[in-house]
Amino acid sequence: DVQPRHELSRSIQRAIFDVGVYVVPLQAKGVEIIEVREMELQVLLPKGHRLAKRPYLTPKDMVGEKYVAVKRGLMAREAIDRALASAGETLDVFHELSGTAAAHRLVAGGVGFTFGDPTVLEPGFREDTVLVPWKPGMKMGLGLFTPKDYTPHEAAGAFIDCLKSYWDEQMAL
Repeated sequence: DVQPRHELSRSIQRAIFDVGVYVVPLQAKGVEIIEVREMELQVLLPKGHRLAKRPYLTPKDMVGEKYVAVKRGLMAREAIDRALASAGETLDVFHELSGTAAAHRLVAGGVGFTFGDPTVLEPGFREDTVLVPWKPGMKMGLGLFTPKDYTPHEAAGAFIDCLKSYWDEQMAL
């Protein structure tokens, strides 16, 4: 389940999940941080896009391209906006969506570009999209957590190992 940060504390208190994946920083009480990894955000484009074969892209390359952004207030959007601002750059938003999966679907369908990293792409998107490095680099932390004050399901450990393995595989592609 995808939840906004303001819902997270209530979900932790109600113990409705055993494992959470989050974008750093996590500002919630009652959790144990399992792992944090730094991911390099890249430009996600449809395969066949005129910029898809470039070795890297810059903000100037994206002028006139349709930027499909996640909505303001999400940590991924804040990380992207901060990185752009620190480089003295901005991007005009063509369309704003409530989550990365929706943005990825639009890009896979040929509508503009967004930002992503190899760990968040659903396997089917690999055939329809390409990730191109972004200059200047843009990093975002991604982590795993469990609630502190209750015993998770017996399969939680295996699920955490599966997520870590998946991240390793995706980062190697």
